[in-house]
Amino acid sequence: MNPSQEDLIKCDRQRHDALLATDIKVLDELFTDDLIFLHSTGVIDDKKVYLDGLKTGKTKYLAIDYQPDEYRFAKDFALILGRVDMKVLVGGEERRVRALIVSTWHFMNGRWRMMIWQATTQV
Repeated sequence: MNPSQEDLIKCDRQRHDALLATDIKVLDELFTDDLIFLHSTGVIDDKKVYLDGLKTGKTKYLAIDYQPDEYRFAKDFALILGRVDMKVLVGGEERRVRALIVSTWHFMNGRWRMMIWQATTQV
């Protein structure tokens, strides 16, 4: 199977659906083992810390309005550049996050997997 933009969009949509459903199994499959998750606050999580926050309820996604603006491809890597507007419960406190994002995806073992998420707060 060759990497395609359609497959990438499908995997990215699965990620959002899994975040809203707190589906750790799907997220675990969609993330590379060496995931780097850079929050808009500047906090950096690895895969274990990020998924543990979801498992324990420390972080709960309530709503995600995600608008990818651009896709860039280089062999078996892809970047998604876009904007996101989310409602998230963090430690029981509801927050609204508006950010510009870049996510890096790697096509491996026949599917796209996200390896980096970087968000920058949009003012």
